Amino acid sequence: MTHQDSDQEDPVALALLGFMKCIGARDKHEVYLSTPITTGPAFITWRQQHRAQLSPADPHYEASHALNVATPNRMRVQPLVQSLRERFAERLVIDPTGLEDVTEWKQRHYRDFWCSLIERYVAIIIFSDGWQFSAGCISEFAAAIRSSAETYTETFSPLPKEKGVALIESALAEMGHLDIPCEDQRDGLLAVRAA
Repeated sequence: MTHQDSDQEDPVALALLGFMKCIGARDKHEVYLSTPITTGPAFITWRQQHRAQLSPADPHYEASHALNVATPNRMRVQPLVQSLRERFAERLVIDPTGLEDVTEWKQRHYRDFWCSLIERYVAIIIFSDGWQFSAGCISEFAAAIRSSAETYTETFSPLPKEKGVALIESALAEMGHLDIPCEDQRDGLLAVRAA
């Protein structure tokens, strides 16, 4: 199933993809910022600090995760978003941190939606520091490779497939060493290699 096929079944994703046309998105023209939101280096640090005290079943887990991971991740990239909007003033710069949570969505819904958007509208993708620890960003890297989008680091260095694979492999090794589950990241790596 392609990302576009899975979005055909989700009315929210369909509406959001259609809305992109309403705001002027052009096929294979726009810029996308790929950045960890719920994972990445901030998650690894938080997880290591709170592993013994906090499990996903704990009622305080979500609030602590939002405070220590999602909010700092969103805030960290705001200067980069502004810089991209100045640098690419003639294109839409799509910042996924601006999308509010969709109550009915799981992580796979977000991944499918963003990958469909990339494959349809995006020509240039900037990967923020730490992207290689995020299953969503790894999926977005695979979508970028599949759609022949230009890929860059946040410092605008080219990010070819081979370099991306090496970064992901290194992140997986680090996560494995720290005993952090990374099945989704491993699946993403397979998708990158197949792209």
